[in-house]
Amino acid sequence: MPTIPCELLGTWTKRQTGAQSITATSADVMRSAAIVGIPLLASDLAAERPLLEMMWRMMMVKANLRPSSGGLHWTRTDAYDRLDPSEKVAVSYFLGMVQSHLIATKLLRYSHLVHVDRLLVAARAPLKASRPDFVAIHMGSGAARTHAATWEAKGRTNAFDSKALKTAKDQAKIVPLIAGLKARETVASEAYFATKTDVWEAKLRDPEWAGTRIDAGLETYLLTYYLPIIRAGRETGNVEQNDEAFEFTVPGFDLTVSLPRALSDAVDRAEGLDVEERDEAKLVTTAYRRLTESDGDVPKTTSDDDAREADSDDTAHDDLIQTTFAEVGDE
Repeated sequence: MPTIPCELLGTWTKRQTGAQSITATSADVMRSAAIVGIPLLASDLAAERPLLEMMWRMMMVKANLRPSSGGLHWTRTDAYDRLDPSEKVAVSYFLGMVQSHLIATKLLRYSHLVHVDRLLVAARAPLKASRPDFVAIHMGSGAARTHAATWEAKGRTNAFDSKALKTAKDQAKIVPLIAGLKARETVASEAYFATKTDVWEAKLRDPEWAGTRIDAGLETYLLTYYLPIIRAGRETGNVEQNDEAFEFTVPGFDLTVSLPRALSDAVDRAEGLDVEERDEAKLVTTAYRRLTESDGDVPKTTSDDDAREADSDDTAHDDLIQTTFAEVGDE
């Protein structure tokens, strides 16, 4: 199976530093492309087209990434190499976000990743001039074991650029975090294609955090995460619902997306509430907690290697979104 080499530079709290790697099959990469989302393109969320955006992200991955000749890593396609410089900048930025989602869920044990712009709009907060890409949430067993991180993702067409990672560090440490959640770390990541090998790799740092908190809690965060996925499903016209699941297939791709019906129903009920009512009602948060902790309070994990967890009580639940993607060649 293909892997993505990752290196955690500098000093991290409760993290294994140095060179390591994550597995990333075609199914993993396409799942991250489908779920990671995009920053706001319009001030009116109703004007967005979540299904087309999801399909565009998945097609971007298929067009520009491929397993290496030996199937051990990921590399760029010939189509990527034929792009002009400005097009490569846009594509590399997007691939950096996809890689961040993979590393967040597989290496650093964050279950959810939401664009900062979307959170600020949901909280009716101003969009500041300089801000990172994401707020990540580690959904532990109970509120005391749930924490957040800010994340700035950079993408490069060619080799690692220390100046780009420095810029990412500066942006990652200034974003607001979710009200009521402790900040574990900030993350600055850079995705790049290594010199000589063209292998898709990553370097990460943990800069000092110097942000403030926004007037929105975990409920608004979870709603912002799940709502575009549910809207995309409804746009497909092929949603299948029963007492257990909300499921759809992305047209033109072999990707089926499923999440618990109790969670999609909670999102529907919470969508019409304002921020204060929503965070007080905690409809999505309550549904999520019941689903993840109903089976003997044993958390589900998204990590490749349980040995990477520094604290056994800090294991993360997953995001409850199940995907199936059939592709021959790297499994």
